[in-house]
Amino acid sequence: MTQSDDPWRIITPSDAPDLELNTGLAMKSMVVANTGDRPVQVGSSLSFYGSEHFIEVR
Repeated sequence: MTQSDDPWRIITPSDAPDLELNTGLAMKSMVVANTGDRPVQVGSSLSFYGSEHFIEVR
């Protein structure tokens, strides 16, 4: 994949100022545990809370 093929690329004019995404938003973290008998993989394409009934958020 080349840089121009990147679906997440933001294209701006060459004289545009740098973009700051999520500026001022607080970071949040959580501890989770898989209580099931199978591995679970969660990513940007899969809803975290809707992905498995065996994920426990602590």
